[in-house]
Amino acid sequence: MTPPGWIDRLQTLAHYLETVGWWATLGRAGLKLRSALGLAAPRTVQIRPDRVRFPLTRRTGHSSDGAVFWEIFLQRTYRRRADLPEPKLILDLGANVGDASGSFLNRFPKARVVAVEPDPASAAICRRNLAPYGGRARVIVGAVWPERARLVLSRGAYGDGREWATQVRERREGDDGEEAEGGDVASLIDLVGAERAGLVIVDIEGSEGALFGHPARAWLERVDNLCIELHGSACREAFGRALAGYDHEMETWPHLTICRNLRRQAQLARAN
Repeated sequence: MTPPGWIDRLQTLAHYLETVGWWATLGRAGLKLRSALGLAAPRTVQIRPDRVRFPLTRRTGHSSDGAVFWEIFLQRTYRRRADLPEPKLILDLGANVGDASGSFLNRFPKARVVAVEPDPASAAICRRNLAPYGGRARVIVGAVWPERARLVLSRGAYGDGREWATQVRERREGDDGEEAEGGDVASLIDLVGAERAGLVIVDIEGSEGALFGHPARAWLERVDNLCIELHGSACREAFGRALAGYDHEMETWPHLTICRNLRRQAQLARAN
């Protein structure tokens, strides 16, 4: 039996209270009240979730930042499912405003994070959110791609059209869209002087089809664990083909696929 609406709302309130405390919960209620009364609200707010050292900035109103916050800190999507040994280097590809990066920086206090986000506005908030971690965090305004490329941002045409659904595509002749720089995964690992990435988080709104469908994917040999959101059947097929030569332990959840202990199959390694 489905619980009455008021019970569901009460459970949500209790969960939010447990995660962020009284002050942030009252702030959230105040924002909802202002919206209901048609009053202007601040463009951003700061919230410090449980087990996170520093507050995180998120946009209000119709922004997708609240939904991202809900997934990372209230549903605890990665904490519940990505049970991994502490990585030295984490790549957060499609980092949005840095909620996942912040969560992992607190969960793994010795890890470094490279957060990559193509939308300059989201990347600016990401940089602000990760700045307190100093040299442990680096934010790159750009997009992961199979190779260096000039890309174009595409907003409002995918998913619900909010910030978290921003996509990139290769620039075409006559294309006057906002430009984004694309770079490959191996270059990101090299950028911080590392040999391997212990964890690569991939949430790039359909670009995984290009990333994993391209022949230049030798970077997989330098990754221990993958946590990916696959968007559509074409992306799932490209991902499956790319991992065909690798052994791994795969776990699939709604909207999330985790590949642990990624390693090239022995016979292929010997052949090369």
